[in-house]
This record gives sequence, structure tokens and C-alpha cells, in this order.
Amino acid sequence: MQEIQSTFFPALVALGCWGMAFSFFFFYADPNHNLYGGMAALMALLWTISFALRLRKIMQARQQRPRA
Repeated sequence: MQEIQSTFFPALVALGCWGMAFSFFFFYADPNHNLYGGMAALMALLWTISFALRLRKIMQARQQRPRA
């Protein structure tokens, strides 16, 4: 159960970063909004990869667990 709970944090942070990147790209008035949006998108991509790796680890452990 601990593994499932540990996936919530990266998932929520990734969603927040994707939202921040979107808002920087489209709603920010600064001349460097593309740079800020790109950095936020890169951070979101890293958090998304972290979430995917944790989820894959959980799914593999579930498949190897013997069924009763």
C-alpha cells in the first residue's frame, strides 16, 4: 500500500508543473514567457518520468505476486 501512496506525490507535482507550463506559455505577459514555459515543461517531464517509473515498478510487483 505504501508504494501506491508514494505515486500520488509525483503525479500531483507533474500535473501542477504541466499546468504551470501551459499558463506560462499562453497567459504570461513577460517577454521570456517561452523560456519560463520551457523550463516548467522540462520539470513536468522529469516528474512525469518519475511517476511512470514508480507506476511501472508497482505493476511489475503486482504481476509477480502469487495469486491466492
